[in-house]
Amino acid sequence: MVRHECGFDAPIHCKRCGRPLVNSKRMGLYCPHCGRKVSMICPGCGRLW
Repeated sequence: MVRHECGFDAPIHCKRCGRPLVNSKRMGLYCPHCGRKVSMICPGCGRLW
């Protein structure tokens, strides 16, 4: 589960490898396995994740 700063929780998985994504302050939303960086809009508040 990845938590957005607004408090929304979601189980988000990588489209390439299917593993869970990680959220960090420096990298943002990314896959630690394949290195894919993800840009997505939070369904809770509508801002960029």
